[in-house]
Amino acid sequence: MKLSSHTPVCGRKTAFSLIELLTVIAVVGILSAIVVAMVGGIRDKATLVNDLSKLKQIQSLVSLYAVDHNGDLPDVDGRISKSTLRWRWYGTEYSQGQETTHRSPLMDYANINDVHEFNKITIPTRNLSDAMAAGTETVNATEGAYGYPFVVNYLLMSNTIGTPSGNYNLIPNPSRTLLMTGSNPNTWGPGFYKNQGLNRIGGINDSTVPVVWADGHTSVVTLTDIKDNVNNWILLEQ
Repeated sequence: MKLSSHTPVCGRKTAFSLIELLTVIAVVGILSAIVVAMVGGIRDKATLVNDLSKLKQIQSLVSLYAVDHNGDLPDVDGRISKSTLRWRWYGTEYSQGQETTHRSPLMDYANINDVHEFNKITIPTRNLSDAMAAGTETVNATEGAYGYPFVVNYLLMSNTIGTPSGNYNLIPNPSRTLLMTGSNPNTWGPGFYKNQGLNRIGGINDSTVPVVWADGHTSVVTLTDIKDNVNNWILLEQ
């Protein structure tokens, strides 16, 4: 007997069962979660690598400045040494004609004239990316154009009027003295000092903080590491 073209072949399924469909959806969900986690991990790793590179560049600029100033490191704020200066080490907005008083001296060593370009070095990648993605820029004398910069060790780069910055030649253990770290985008402050301002330090998370040491090498530490070793890593009296 010839089968009709409309007669289903015995035993052949014509559609997915509900259980099969739910199984497929579950598998796709699991695979999606794995892919998202992998992408997030890759993004975090790229951010960390970028920040370590930036910190290395900044340390090089600070070193060049020190060579031209008998070993003295730059202040956080130009007003520390001279009240007529208004620059911040990381570069803030200023108007044309204010270059002499408002331009960060480190910009000259970087051979950069645009403060926005300089901020792409002095501001952590995540802070920078968030601000640029949102299309926002700050225009004031405190933050960089794209948010909070890396934070510094105040005992090396002074933020206190009357207290000079450190001198490279007098650092007893440069390879174990922090110069600068990643910053917490939610807590403003240009630096840390002894046990103060440590909440300004940040990174991908508390377990992944990029740092650069006074001798120029970079590494990744935890916030707990910094707090536990504050007397050895931040203080000059080692």
